Amino acid sequence: MDLKERQNRPFFSINGELTAVIIEAAKKGLIFPYDNDSCTTRLPLKVFEERITQEDDSGDDPDGGVDPDDPYAQLDQQNSTPQNDGPIWIPAGEFDNLQIKEDLFFDRLRSRMYYDIKAITLYLPSTSFYNNGGFNKQIASFKYSELEKLFREVMPEKSIWYNNQNQAQHRNFADAFALRLFSA
Repeated sequence: MDLKERQNRPFFSINGELTAVIIEAAKKGLIFPYDNDSCTTRLPLKVFEERITQEDDSGDDPDGGVDPDDPYAQLDQQNSTPQNDGPIWIPAGEFDNLQIKEDLFFDRLRSRMYYDIKAITLYLPSTSFYNNGGFNKQIASFKYSELEKLFREVMPEKSIWYNNQNQAQHRNFADAFALRLFSA
């Protein structure tokens, strides 16, 4: 599911990104990240945080990319180096690819299809500035049953699918998934 696609934009509205809600809940321990979409092996929180932080390239060059013969460059480097105590988080807006794993059931008596979403997997796209590889980088998978509970009960004020055509018809993310208001 490409969240930058026109039909999926309500899931990715400014300051209301679906991925931001999921990442924030995982950091707080409200939902558990899993290693793959079968959701059998939990991903340790430390590993999850490593996957959503920016890779540190400063350890490669001992001089910090400064010419040792240029005294002004060293002075500029000392004045402009920010002191960072913690990890540098990748903005939630960069995670704009999701993979939805679902089961499809066909009811022969009613001639209807039913969808049962099992898991949602977060990806960092290959086009992202923060992805040094040339492929989509899998971050973590989450059980949809846990996400649905999160959207409906734990964080309903942040889990809003925005309807630009009708301001009275904003919905919860769980309702938007149930109504299949996404394109994937």
